[in-house]
Amino acid sequence: MAETIVGLDIGRDTVTAVRISAGFRGPEILGAERIAVDGPDGVAAALSGLFGREEWREATCVTALSPADCVFHRLRFPFSDLKKIEKVLPMEMERFSPWGEGEKLHDHLVVSRSDVTEVLAVSVSRAVVRDRVELLKNAGAEASVIDAGPVPVALRLAGREKTGETGLYVHGGDGGWTLVLFHGGRVLAVRFLHSGHSPEGTSPIPFPEIRNTCLSLFWRGDIPSMPGRILVGGIGAEGGNTAGRPSPFPDIPVEPVDLALLESIPMGTELRGLWNPLRMDQALALALRGLKREEGLNLARDVFAPRRPHRELKKQAVSAAVILLALLILLGIDFHLGYSIGQNRLQALKDEVNLLFRQTLPQVTRVVDPLQQMKTALLDMRKRSPGRMDGEGRGSVLVLLREISRLIDPGLDFVIRGFSYDGQTVEIRGETDRFNAVDQIKVALERSGFFKAVSIASASVQGRENRVGFDLRLDLKQ
Repeated sequence: MAETIVGLDIGRDTVTAVRISAGFRGPEILGAERIAVDGPDGVAAALSGLFGREEWREATCVTALSPADCVFHRLRFPFSDLKKIEKVLPMEMERFSPWGEGEKLHDHLVVSRSDVTEVLAVSVSRAVVRDRVELLKNAGAEASVIDAGPVPVALRLAGREKTGETGLYVHGGDGGWTLVLFHGGRVLAVRFLHSGHSPEGTSPIPFPEIRNTCLSLFWRGDIPSMPGRILVGGIGAEGGNTAGRPSPFPDIPVEPVDLALLESIPMGTELRGLWNPLRMDQALALALRGLKREEGLNLARDVFAPRRPHRELKKQAVSAAVILLALLILLGIDFHLGYSIGQNRLQALKDEVNLLFRQTLPQVTRVVDPLQQMKTALLDMRKRSPGRMDGEGRGSVLVLLREISRLIDPGLDFVIRGFSYDGQTVEIRGETDRFNAVDQIKVALERSGFFKAVSIASASVQGRENRVGFDLRLDLKQ
């Protein structure tokens, strides 16, 4: 089930909101609102109207504080343990913050990490965070993430930077210009320059101050090189502030940012006609920030951390139910496929057995139980076969031959030329050297307990060697 996220950019004169869905196919922009703020209670009224609609109220909310309310500073620690850095960070930022001890919230972004860890730290007054939380609460909303300024936009630009150069993002709004420098996929420095003009005005980009700030950061070693690319955004960049104006650095163009176009995020045709990237990118970056809440700054902490309202738990329950249903469906499909494969294999074996049965016993026209029918036919064939092997019973051919060999005197010249047995009668065709030897053989066989009668069917002289050929018939006792 796709999650819906709202990026909320609250400015002095406007409230900008972008709603996206985060599904398996990636993010998609579902809606965008830009509400003008009038009077001291204008922001609260704008938020109440926005979150009064169900499609906005049921979404996860991500917002950011004004960069004018935040203090950014680069710090270095002689260790790499991030938990230890979190404990030491408030004490290190104490000397850079104008607020009293214990009245601040802190967070940081890692710049580099080895034996010496460098971080970009941010501090903000608890009162500012409290005001933002209360403002959203009164409108029926709660922020899962509270970021700082245009850092989310810069982080997305840094993640897409492939040239290896230092990039500079200049964001106009909230009564000033925010400079965010990034390199190697990480944000290195943030500076806020007050302009003294209305954020909706057309104040020019302060290129001399930007150049001096970048030079200062470069000389201090906070950035590895001077910017090789400058990107601008925010409502302060409107009104012709970029077109035709010189760059603060030679041969470096100033380019406006269109985050939706840059990341190929789809939106409806009607919404695309109303889309203004300079005004919407901050809110869009905040909504995208909600996809990976652990990446970036988050000042919604301590007592201001989200309390997971009932609708959030409901969403999680629905998501869990959908995942469980999907697993059950997959298990059902797996069982069905296994059963079908087993049935097909069983049918193939049955077809092979029937084919073998018909090849072996073509005289049988009706096949009911091929295995049992084949066993019965085999037993019947053994009974009729002269060479059947029934173990050591009285009807065994081997037993009869052994009995004949035992009874006849080894001194007699007796050669068996033919032997047949049908289960009841044994017929022997043989030859010897004289006629009285035939009588001796008959007498010897009559002593056996196997035969009830022994008779000489014929006896005659055969061949030039005057051998006596004879036929004996032996009837077995039942």
